[in-house]
Amino acid sequence: MDNGQFRFSKNVNKLAEELEIDKDIALTIKQGMQEQNRRVSAGELKTAPDLSVTVVGEESNTIVYEEAGDFALFSHVHTGGVTKQVNYWWGWFTYLNHRATTDLIWAMNFSAITTGMLSPLFGPTAPLALIAAGLTQLGALALDYYSNGCGVRIRFTASVPTGMWSQC
Repeated sequence: MDNGQFRFSKNVNKLAEELEIDKDIALTIKQGMQEQNRRVSAGELKTAPDLSVTVVGEESNTIVYEEAGDFALFSHVHTGGVTKQVNYWWGWFTYLNHRATTDLIWAMNFSAITTGMLSPLFGPTAPLALIAAGLTQLGALALDYYSNGCGVRIRFTASVPTGMWSQC
């Protein structure tokens, strides 16, 4: 890290091979780092020693919330956990309080049921619609399992959800 900017010295293809990830994901990581570096150079972002990223000043419709040294965008404090996003160079954590988690579970269940009921209308792609409905339902079950009335914390790496924990 140099002046709050990250150096990406590896070739995308070599990085993808070493990490055993898809080349598109490695490219997404590189592009995200380049955009973050651009914003650091422009004075829009500041990188902390723990590699979290803070917004310099407040932007319109953005509430900057500080908790234990971490900064988050679009933060709102509620009982049953917090709802915020904490950004890092490699991705971000999304925190959803109990209410937001419950609302998301309801929306996912509704979507899964609707897709499943309408799948016969999709013709030859009906099996794909049923698979999508099933995966959506599994996601809702995972959210419900981890929430425990406290909300969840979800880790995203290069826009891919890679972990989920309870906020309890």
